[in-house]
Amino acid sequence: MPWSAYGIMKSLVPPPILMQRFEQGRLSREELHAAMAEHSQVLIAEMTYEAENRQESWVERWRCRHHASRLANRHGESRMRDVLLALSLLPDFPPCNLLWNAAHTHVPLYCFFRLKRPPIFMIRMMRCINTFVEVEVEYSNDHEERIREKMTLERGRSWDFQISTRKIIEAK
Repeated sequence: MPWSAYGIMKSLVPPPILMQRFEQGRLSREELHAAMAEHSQVLIAEMTYEAENRQESWVERWRCRHHASRLANRHGESRMRDVLLALSLLPDFPPCNLLWNAAHTHVPLYCFFRLKRPPIFMIRMMRCINTFVEVEVEYSNDHEERIREKMTLERGRSWDFQISTRKIIEAK
């Protein structure tokens, strides 16, 4: 069964942003519950897919573990989580639904990457120079088009990463 049948490609507002809107009074309790219910349905659909396609899921998990461990060995897990968290806060970034809890160290780093199975998200290149990080990411959007984007992040006053430049390199 294709991914679209499970409803997993749906773009949703990440939970931290939902909570922020709720606390600011821009979202009612009922709207918050409805939005969080959508998130839970996506998670349930993903678990169902993984249960039905165990071998494919195992191979994808192995690929993602390898990808994450290579990045963590080169750049450090803490810096990787900081970069992923900064990317998750971008309002028009489709993979933010995968990255919203990157700051939670109890969630393994490989859980944030998808190399072959939609929604695709991977870091193609990452270069760290003091307080700057240049990162090239590839991801798929709602229409399953692959987009490659290059961003420069720099540490702000509170020592968190903020996007300073962003440009799309390629869209296929």
